[in-house]
Amino acid sequence: MNDLSLVVTILRFGFLVLMWIMVFSVVAAMRRDLVIGRKAKVGQPTARQARKHPELIEETPPAKARLASWLSPRGR
Repeated sequence: MNDLSLVVTILRFGFLVLMWIMVFSVVAAMRRDLVIGRKAKVGQPTARQARKHPELIEETPPAKARLASWLSPRGR
């Protein structure tokens, strides 16, 4: 009887570990889908395209220049 309870306990812990592995894999798949599913602005490459083809990445202006263009009336 003692051996049977040990086997059942090991099986229970194994099942618990398996369930947690499944939970983490579902969360990882959802995160991956959400990140890939984000759309870029029209005319700009997505993150996946930019990784595969670095030549598609345009140089962004420095942060101060972007902020100044946003604050100026003409930049809006």
